[in-house]
Amino acid sequence: MKAEAFSEFVQRLKELDNIAIIGHENPDPDSLGSMVALFLGLRSLGRKVIMVSDDPIPYAFDWPTLQEIQPVTEAAPATTVIVLD
Repeated sequence: MKAEAFSEFVQRLKELDNIAIIGHENPDPDSLGSMVALFLGLRSLGRKVIMVSDDPIPYAFDWPTLQEIQPVTEAAPATTVIVLD
């Protein structure tokens, strides 16, 4: 990705609020790590952001931030959804 395109992407992320981050089904460490990294980055920018999963998080993963992942059925509505793989 060219520097200009990346800068524009980051600027657009900074303008968003009320964001839901969703990974793929049957989450694995790669998917969960991507979700957590974007979640923490957006939160550090002051964005309102949640992580959502339709599948349970495997108990083998005991990362502190994973506790913030909400079941789809309990998540508040979001105006922007970012899907990561």
